[in-house]
Amino acid sequence: MLNNNLLWGREAVLAAEPRLYGQGIRIAVLDTGVGPHKLLDTARIKSVSMVSGEDATDSHGHGTHCAGIAAGPRQIGIAPEALILSAKVLGRSGSGTWLDIIAGYMWAIANGADIINMSLGSPQRDDFWANVWNAMVKEALDAGILTIAAAGNAGLANVGLPAMAPEILSVGAVDQQLQRTDFSCVGKVDISAPGISILSTVPDDKYAFWGGTSMAAPHVAGVAALYAAETGLRGRELKTKLLESARPLGPTALFGAGLVQYAA
Repeated sequence: MLNNNLLWGREAVLAAEPRLYGQGIRIAVLDTGVGPHKLLDTARIKSVSMVSGEDATDSHGHGTHCAGIAAGPRQIGIAPEALILSAKVLGRSGSGTWLDIIAGYMWAIANGADIINMSLGSPQRDDFWANVWNAMVKEALDAGILTIAAAGNAGLANVGLPAMAPEILSVGAVDQQLQRTDFSCVGKVDISAPGISILSTVPDDKYAFWGGTSMAAPHVAGVAALYAAETGLRGRELKTKLLESARPLGPTALFGAGLVQYAA
């Protein structure tokens, strides 16, 4: 089942055969939780739940899928030796509150995250929350922590929260022909990544093909972890590396700097 023909996303970002595998890098996944899954090594995962009345396991699937893309097993993951900090900030329904998400964000920082992936968001464009997010993300970036967020799946609508915050690296989605997907938001897109028919882990030792900018963002997080492990780059320098090494695809409002690439 798990063969390279199915892993077009990993191949498109040139991460099928990395020189290193993200050793020592901590990727925080703020989502619906992670696991259980037999190929997600529990020794590499530290978990917490910010959702009242729910434990840290994933009863939805979204978080496990995103974590698998960024740092899942070698059969699937881009940075399979990175450590996963799983902050469950979305409940079993897949929704959550800004306060829970912010609590998860602060927990990730306190636990040494190098990269924070947020495959979540709202089409809402609220200047108050944008300013809140930008202040937190800027402080984290200055401390060497890169924050990545999905651009959103509202089509030709502008990128919403939290990805609209200027300091967040906002990720749009492309298909197998490297064209913008019809659902990927536009405007403040910083970089693009595969987001259609992406194979990854889901709970209870299963696998699934999912799509969305949610799947695009952890491709960027995984490539960032590879660069961080190899070069020692963090924060702003790591963000610059990702943008400068991207493959241009078209207008920046649609693709940002282009397709994220793990360049030699």
